[in-house]
Amino acid sequence: MTDITLVTTEDKSFTERLYHLLDQHATEVGFPFDNAPFNLTAKVDGSFAGGLHAYTRYGWCFIKLLFVVPGHRGKGIGRDLMIRLEDEMRAIGITGLWVDTYSYLAERFYTGLGFTEDSRLPGRVPEEDRIYLTKLVTEGSAP
Repeated sequence: MTDITLVTTEDKSFTERLYHLLDQHATEVGFPFDNAPFNLTAKVDGSFAGGLHAYTRYGWCFIKLLFVVPGHRGKGIGRDLMIRLEDEMRAIGITGLWVDTYSYLAERFYTGLGFTEDSRLPGRVPEEDRIYLTKLVTEGSAP
């Protein structure tokens, strides 16, 4: 009989083991994870103002984190980070970018940059909807 146990604490070794096993399986079936991390930092007068953490896999770039320090918001730093990311991804032949966000966070930010909504998971209230968006960055890319 299988013993299923609830893990109630954050256990990095458990998560890392699952990732390792999944990656091993993907490699065995001919589709190894080819994650390549990509990070950008924004500074204003030498001080950290924001940053972006993304990674590429299978020809796409996933934007995992984008943050602008509150005192620097509304000054175009997030947009500048995204423009630089697009330029860098285009230069290496990446098909497109994808991101997930919540409707209360950055939906308008991403759609204003030309991202298209692909799917939406409804939240308890509309402000909590989780939204998946994509944007093609390489000419001739298939969606």
